[in-house]
Amino acid sequence: MPRTPINNTEYNNYIKFMLFLNSNRGYCSAIDPEYFDFVSSIKVFPENLARTVLLGTPIFKQRGIYILHRQGKDSKVKGGEFWLTHNGMDIVRNEAREHFPAFLQEQISTPTQEEEQQPTALDIVRQAKIEYDRKRKEEQEKRWTKEEVVHLLTNEAHMVGRMLGTGYDLLEPIHSEWIKTWVLNPQGFRVTVHQAHRDSFKSTCLRLCIAILLILNPLLTIILLRKSEDAVKELVNGVSKILDTPLFQTFINILHPDIVKKGGFKKTTDTALSIDTNLNTSLSGEFQLRGLGLGSPLTGKHAALIITDDIVTTDDRESEAERRSTIAKYQELMNILSNNKGFSDTRILNIGTPWHEEDAFALMERGLKEKSDRQKELEEIDLRNLSPKEVKAIKKEIRQLNMLRGLFVYNCYQTGLMTKEDIEWKKRVLNDDALFQANYMLSLVSDAEKPFPKIKNVGNYSKTFYQNAWEVFAAIDAAYSGDDRTAVGIGACNWETNEVVVYGRMYKTALDKNYMEVAEVLFECGVSKIFMETNTDKGLMGDKFRELGFVVDSYHESMNKHTKIVSTIRPYWREEGQELLPAVQFVEETDEEYLKEVWGYKKGVKHDDAPDNLACLLLKGKFGSLAVRVS
Repeated sequence: MPRTPINNTEYNNYIKFMLFLNSNRGYCSAIDPEYFDFVSSIKVFPENLARTVLLGTPIFKQRGIYILHRQGKDSKVKGGEFWLTHNGMDIVRNEAREHFPAFLQEQISTPTQEEEQQPTALDIVRQAKIEYDRKRKEEQEKRWTKEEVVHLLTNEAHMVGRMLGTGYDLLEPIHSEWIKTWVLNPQGFRVTVHQAHRDSFKSTCLRLCIAILLILNPLLTIILLRKSEDAVKELVNGVSKILDTPLFQTFINILHPDIVKKGGFKKTTDTALSIDTNLNTSLSGEFQLRGLGLGSPLTGKHAALIITDDIVTTDDRESEAERRSTIAKYQELMNILSNNKGFSDTRILNIGTPWHEEDAFALMERGLKEKSDRQKELEEIDLRNLSPKEVKAIKKEIRQLNMLRGLFVYNCYQTGLMTKEDIEWKKRVLNDDALFQANYMLSLVSDAEKPFPKIKNVGNYSKTFYQNAWEVFAAIDAAYSGDDRTAVGIGACNWETNEVVVYGRMYKTALDKNYMEVAEVLFECGVSKIFMETNTDKGLMGDKFRELGFVVDSYHESMNKHTKIVSTIRPYWREEGQELLPAVQFVEETDEEYLKEVWGYKKGVKHDDAPDNLACLLLKGKFGSLAVRVS
């Protein structure tokens, strides 16, 4: 580090200044890259200040206060800036008077650069971190008693997460409630079902929960089951990292002081699928934590706590075979239960999101405590004749009674973890009401409730069919604002197969802004007549299409929407046209969004534009009663 000459007068002024600061409880901070103002208004560069303090008060160097030389283009001082640092803080602490040398009468001899061995910036950072970790550990060990650590881990786990830092600092008090229930099981549940919406940090809580269990109850054996082995490895790795943190090392030393005498805490097994530590004194040979994928063999495995995490996924929603496979694996878990002391010695914690009314969660709920008479009575009440306030009160009481059985359900409105803006954004992004209901409301659209299940009626035709069709109709369900979209259905009959061929389109733009784009599609398909409601715009858009040359049949809709949709579409919902009315067939170019709305429709679903549009097309087009075509 280069030095600039300094004389005795300057040096003695610096010493006077430091003594002045010391006597007045002041401090010196290196925050100005240009100069410092001292007594007698002498301006000096930071380099001179740094030299003087280091030369004049060696006690600073002995106590780990270093001079950091910052060289680079950002420096405003020739030769670089010089900062006084202590554990990452740009500050010089005051020292006792005896630490300052007497004023110098003899000429100062400045050491040469070769004689100096200044620490590098990396050395300073490392030393600062070592000192910081040491002090923090000492403070924590002095601050916490064993009882306080137990309370922290079981009642304020979200605060433990925040102390861990990134990845866990978003935990809230509700997560402490979850972890407390999982760790302590205060109600003595044999089976617990915990369902919570997506983005509620279930897996984050589970990693922290398992780490807490491993140090609070080292003799507890845990089996963790997830859908795939890779998913298990991810979670087990997360638990291992928590155990390695200084915070948990401190907890372990407080909870198990004898382990310090044995050389400290160690993980005797730390693989991708299992963890065992020297806290485990059992002779059974079982690991404290064993992870398994759903496809792993379960025979011969035993545990006091079995945790299933997200073993039900979207695959179970789409595939009956996948649902059966998951259910079979869950049934096999019952054989893992400790068969030496019976079922009462073992419990199962099931965490995840249900996807189908007949998935594994239906089996899990059979292990819960029996419903009380009060709950049975509430569930038999016909809610249709009650006010919204009464319905809300009944549903709240049923939810509380379910918690007493071991069933904990938290949708996106109940956790408080998502704002209304977050929820609305998710609805827009998913663009699938059934998917949003399952992910965030934990409400299933069962196959039994869907009047139009997915059948093989898509892709047997293309738009070219309309080129030779006898008469082509269209129905437009217009949207002008809000979340609704414009749905356009185009249909024509195939008299040879007794089928009505439909082309469905969805538009997110309001019809008054893109009606020309819609008109191009109608021209392309040779549409001869358009059916449009007048309820919203009083027929104004119908006039727009008339100006373009289309025949428009405007009508006012007064029929109950759900009744209209179900009674109109259901007779057409067949794979082949074998009855009096044609069977609906969708051309391969039909929008996926249009089809999803039809397949996922049920009473009360938010987005029903496509099924409503299809019903209007079939109802107004009267495809089953058209005159026979004469060639």
